[in-house]
Amino acid sequence: MDCGADINAQNNDRLTPLHVARGKEAIEACLRHADYQSFTTADYRGRNFWHLLFLSRNQNKVELAKNIRPIMSTSDAKNSSDDLKRTPLHYACMKRCAWIDVWSWLAEEFIEKFSEEHINKQDEFGRTALHYAAMAGNTKLMELLKTKKAADDTIQDNFEKTADEYEQICDDYNDKVSKLRLLDTSSFVVKNIYSIQYPFAFSSVFLRNLIIWKALEQNYVKLLVTLRRTC
Repeated sequence: MDCGADINAQNNDRLTPLHVARGKEAIEACLRHADYQSFTTADYRGRNFWHLLFLSRNQNKVELAKNIRPIMSTSDAKNSSDDLKRTPLHYACMKRCAWIDVWSWLAEEFIEKFSEEHINKQDEFGRTALHYAAMAGNTKLMELLKTKKAADDTIQDNFEKTADEYEQICDDYNDKVSKLRLLDTSSFVVKNIYSIQYPFAFSSVFLRNLIIWKALEQNYVKLLVTLRRTC
């Protein structure tokens, strides 16, 4: 690029050097030569730099995003939609990559800079960014969306669920998971209760609790099926 290569040249998938840059030096070079078009140019799925930033598994790219904070405020491309009708904000509120917790500041700042006009934009599944923050269990992003941008928590998706309902589903799921960690022991006891000679007799309370644990296990399986259908 120092020799005159086009920073906005696209390959067969319409990806530019900035879209595909890997490694600190390459990313720094692309950002150094980037112009307004570099952040608006979209790939074949309609995803521009901002979409791909939050989909990236490259921590270097996210770390270097600190250098583009001024552009985050002025770029209209952050409000554009891809082939799934998702804005970059939808992806910012998802938990798709391991680094998202470490670099949560990026999603938080993106919300601050995002246009209120598009804050309730629904994707192909009828979900807003608030829906995805709820599904990710990210209460901080949910609070930011509601308080800073007045995100509408009454909007239902194509499955007739609001963000608050998804939050409740995730809370129930986490509760069941924590209880299931105790089920490994109780399941072993239930399987072997009649085949092992114990030096003591089980009380009726103990046996009742084992039955309750097994019931929770069955409900957990039903919950997983529900989540797979709706998330």
